[in-house]
Formats: sequence, structure tokens, C-alpha cells
Amino acid sequence: MRRRIPFGDAPLSVAPPEYVIVRKLEYFREGGSDKHLTDIRAILAISGDQIDREALRSWIVRKGLSNEWQKASA
Repeated sequence: MRRRIPFGDAPLSVAPPEYVIVRKLEYFREGGSDKHLTDIRAILAISGDQIDREALRSWIVRKGLSNEWQKASA
């Protein structure tokens, strides 16, 4: 579940923003730290049109993170 992006002479593997958002939602559910919500909002602001919103919605529903998503996207 990595994305490869060009970086100099070699591609760089990074986690897709959808994955990071879902993990941050899980961390928020586990620990309640608003830092994760702030991070999610920053990811949404920076990555906006690069995010696969349908995949993100699917993961949120599948993992039972709808309440956390509502708080993050408020």
C-alpha cells in the first residue's frame, strides 16, 4: 500500500494520504489526542485533489471510524 514518487535518481516509496488519514483516525480513537485531528486537516489541505475520497470513505466505514471522521472533517 505504498506510492512511488520520483525523487532525484531513485523513486521514493511513501504511504498514501488515505492510509495515513485512516491510521490517524485510529490513533485518535485510541488515545483522544487532538494532534491527530490537526494532522488530518493539514493532510486534507495539502493533498486535497490527490486523495482518493471513495477509497477513504470505504476504509472509514469498514474500520468503524465514522464518528472520528466527523470530528476530523468538522
